[in-house]
Amino acid sequence: APGERYRLRVRAKLARGAALRVAVLVYGNAEQTSALLTAREGEDGWAWYDVGEWIPKGTDFVSFVREGSDATAEILVDSIEISRPAMDCMALQ
Repeated sequence: APGERYRLRVRAKLARGAALRVAVLVYGNAEQTSALLTAREGEDGWAWYDVGEWIPKGTDFVSFVREGSDATAEILVDSIEISRPAMDCMALQ
């Protein structure tokens, strides 16, 4: 929907030393939003990571780029969630 704001979340499992940059890019590689995902302390399994919000420009795509010091550390992604954040009821008054 043109002009609507969206939120991106990713469900992933990252080994210690692994890092994954997830970004929403528009054609031409202009970044809309991004996050660097790293393994969370105390979490051995899957976790949801918030990437951020953006307003689509019509040619957007999600990019995954491995980063970090350990290029062999395991990175698994099993779900991508794109949703519209709930409207603030106070904004309607």
